[in-house]
Amino acid sequence: MARYLIVRLGLGLVTIVGVVLLTFVLQFSLPGDPARRIAGPRASPEVLATVRANLHLDDPIGSQLVTYVSDVAQGDLGVSYIRRRPVIDLVMERLPATAAEQTDAVVEEMIPEFARLYATGEKRSPATAAVAQLISEGVDPNDAEAIDAWIETNRHRLTDDS
Repeated sequence: MARYLIVRLGLGLVTIVGVVLLTFVLQFSLPGDPARRIAGPRASPEVLATVRANLHLDDPIGSQLVTYVSDVAQGDLGVSYIRRRPVIDLVMERLPATAAEQTDAVVEEMIPEFARLYATGEKRSPATAAVAQLISEGVDPNDAEAIDAWIETNRHRLTDDS
């Protein structure tokens, strides 16, 4: 189990690094000047100079990459040029709804699997057995109070039976 978690964490880290590097490369693969795309086609030279300074666009590419990765690692995702707000604020506003949707999706995918394991009598962990029993007894998986009551009532079965 520990090996599995280490592999999964490693793959997650590789994915994050890949996405960060890909977004950096994509910024420079688009045609035209990044500062002009951000400031607009009618921006004055002073505005363009300010955008270039703020984004370190006049620095060497290696220095830009180090700055970009450092900022992302510290949670500084920059400012949305459309909404004129920090990107992290926009992400955090939508995070609760996204987490709720993901939780619902995971539960919807897990319940049939737990039911299948229970119905076939396959070897399963105590946690899997508990969830399968919970479902088979008709406890609503979205009702936290009902789940707590069921766990209290069946605590002896959950700890004795493996």
